[in-house]
Amino acid sequence: MQLKRRQRCRRKKSVRRASIRRRRRMPLAASGVETGAGTALRITSGITGDAEEDAYTTIVNGMNTSARYRAQAQADRISGSNAASAGYINAGSALLQGGAKAYSGWKKANPTTDAASSNLFANMGIR
Repeated sequence: MQLKRRQRCRRKKSVRRASIRRRRRMPLAASGVETGAGTALRITSGITGDAEEDAYTTIVNGMNTSARYRAQAQADRISGSNAASAGYINAGSALLQGGAKAYSGWKKANPTTDAASSNLFANMGIR
């Protein structure tokens, strides 16, 4: 009993597979391709191969795009770091310029008659 049931099940599966194959070959036959020859098989395997190649190309393109975005992000981080350093340098320069102007203004407001006292270090006892 079980043997007969298995055989019927196998026949049904075989019929379904053949039906699926026929449905796949119908468009090929309609376009003039001989479906019984090796050409149809080559076309079908070619389509499958092209689909696999497209999938692989998509994956590789995604990885390349990811690498480009990561490189751009790294370049932007470096650019930001350089801009921050330049800001600190400009702030220090502005501070020194302000100090120099203040000293210059103070020196003009308090002129000294002694030539030796115009040397800042001489006033500190260093010769």
